[in-house]
Amino acid sequence: MFYTFYTDNKKVKFVKINKCLLITAVMMVLAASAVNVDVAVSKPGHEVPASLWGIFLEDIAFSVDGCLYPELVWNRGFEFRPAPSDDGFEKRLKGPTDLGIPGWTADCRRTGMGRFTLQYAKPLRADTPAYLRIEAFAPFAGVRNTGPLGEMDVKGGVPLNLSLYARGDVPLIVRVESAENKILCEKHFHPKATWKKFAATVTPKASAKKAHLLILAAKAGTAEIDYVSLMPAKTFKGHGLREDIAQLIADLKPANFRFPGGCMLESCDYAGWFDWKRTVGEPETRQPLWNIWGNYPNVGLGFYEYFVFCEDIGAEPLPVFIGGRTCQFRNSKLFPKENLGWLVTNMLDAVEFIRGPTNTTWGALRAKMGHPAPFPLKTIGIGNENWGKEYYSRFYPLAAGVKAVHPDLKVIAAIDPHVIRDPPRGKESWAEIRKGEVDFADEHMYASPSYWLNHTDRYDSYPRDHVPVYIGEWGTRDIRPDWIDGLYVSLAEAAFRIGIEKNSDVVKMVAYAPLARRRGAPRDGFSLLDVTTDAVCGNPTYYAEKMFTHNRPDRVVPVSYPKVTTRQPAGWDREKSPFNPKAEAIDVTSFHAGAGLAGDELVVKLVNAAPEACPVTLSFDVPIPAGKVAREMMCGEPGAKNTPEEPKRVVPRKNELLFIGGKTMELHLPPFSFSVLRICKEMK
Repeated sequence: MFYTFYTDNKKVKFVKINKCLLITAVMMVLAASAVNVDVAVSKPGHEVPASLWGIFLEDIAFSVDGCLYPELVWNRGFEFRPAPSDDGFEKRLKGPTDLGIPGWTADCRRTGMGRFTLQYAKPLRADTPAYLRIEAFAPFAGVRNTGPLGEMDVKGGVPLNLSLYARGDVPLIVRVESAENKILCEKHFHPKATWKKFAATVTPKASAKKAHLLILAAKAGTAEIDYVSLMPAKTFKGHGLREDIAQLIADLKPANFRFPGGCMLESCDYAGWFDWKRTVGEPETRQPLWNIWGNYPNVGLGFYEYFVFCEDIGAEPLPVFIGGRTCQFRNSKLFPKENLGWLVTNMLDAVEFIRGPTNTTWGALRAKMGHPAPFPLKTIGIGNENWGKEYYSRFYPLAAGVKAVHPDLKVIAAIDPHVIRDPPRGKESWAEIRKGEVDFADEHMYASPSYWLNHTDRYDSYPRDHVPVYIGEWGTRDIRPDWIDGLYVSLAEAAFRIGIEKNSDVVKMVAYAPLARRRGAPRDGFSLLDVTTDAVCGNPTYYAEKMFTHNRPDRVVPVSYPKVTTRQPAGWDREKSPFNPKAEAIDVTSFHAGAGLAGDELVVKLVNAAPEACPVTLSFDVPIPAGKVAREMMCGEPGAKNTPEEPKRVVPRKNELLFIGGKTMELHLPPFSFSVLRICKEMK
């Protein structure tokens, strides 16, 4: 859906037409005076690091299981337990069951009846000992699984890889059925007395959004099953991830990839923190870790698979390790200082797994898993959203222990996550950071559109001679609920990104958060990607991010322009936001500009977050030759957003402008728009 604009007593109205980029002639009737932007093309500044724009993935809102990792069976290894905390998720996440086994329920057909219990004697794998015993008193006694969040979505004609381990004295009927119990595909397996893996490729003959996997005993007897899996046969580069989601991530061309968390990394106790060793090796041996965001994961996307995915999308891996304490937002527990050597060894073993020779213990495991060559590793994080002396007194020994063996590694320390909501707390963290050897300081920030628009100069005053900044998480929480992930959010964030790029001599790396969310999952909120069982879309802020990653300059170019303000209406910020608690009308800086050089091109970025069109004059300090100017622009209604059902409602459009040459260029920016221009600055 595209928009142009006209004026009626200077009030902007939205009119649907077919071409958003045909607005320029209409805009020229506006009476507003042009904003003059001085662009010092001949005086380029610092280099923009290639590492600047990255991504961050945390398993929150089912962004991994049932999303990027497309396992259709929930609790495939029977290791999940009811939620260990009273967080309101237990009933929803374990799904309908009369067995007390999350994800699984009894299903007896015709005359079938039986007993279904978890067993642990003589397991398939000692590390994951639980398995299901089916005692069928008559034929057609069995169990069903409806998938993550009770949504097992299958497509007619699209092959699936089915597998399970079984032993016993009764044949098994394994089916995929629709919600109406219509058989979509079926296989028969004949287990014996010892564990055996059964596998087949099955193709549903019809599509079903609420399918289920059914396992039935063909006659009276006993069968035991474990590690039941149903996965798409075709995945991203054959490495087990959902193609459409992984491709959108790859299309961002991220420079680096931070994982696995996030609060999920730390958990709320010693049992649940992300110990990478529990997530490598054969998938059948991986022990599910309670995810602090409300579920047990299948752990198909483990430590190794993160590195493979980084390789597949050309991103530098940036793993984060626990910093000597569990999540500080919950009932945080401290690792005793006398036991920090254990955590150092854990990290050193991780580095060996990542890049060690194949004749080492952990390097050999990496090779056995399919990657003899070492993975690249330049930077690690120690701690997430931690603060205070208890954290830093643990961080420094942990970092020193790693650097004593691997002095080439860069180490990131956490900064108090209240850094923008309570600035004095951020200053306390920075005071601790400046006491020791730190390569990057990780600032996390979540705010409102008005904050981003009014604080693009946040890093202007940061010292240039000390620890550089990594913004490991940032995003817009404090927006009116129906505008989450809408266009206005993306414009405010684009303005802040312009400020980051201008200050990229201080801010060296940035990662938006969250990356993805599964619609309908707990804590389903804002993200770059909106995912359902059968579709995914990039939100407007995804496309704004992409416009930056694809148009990163090599060097910044100084720009100057007068401040332009607009009154943001009441109710646009979220109520109870720490930045605008009553969501009152507030003045915001609505126009922002940035520039840089990329080869022989001048790259100019322009944000107009106002409801009026904005005439702009670009004034260059040297003449620019005549030629075509490539323009990419995103515009529309401020609350407009994309959905998996309508994924292209708000996306950038590309066209070319003809520039007659000289030292000035006249432009008209539509209301609520973000534009990127690429101007050839030298005659070809």
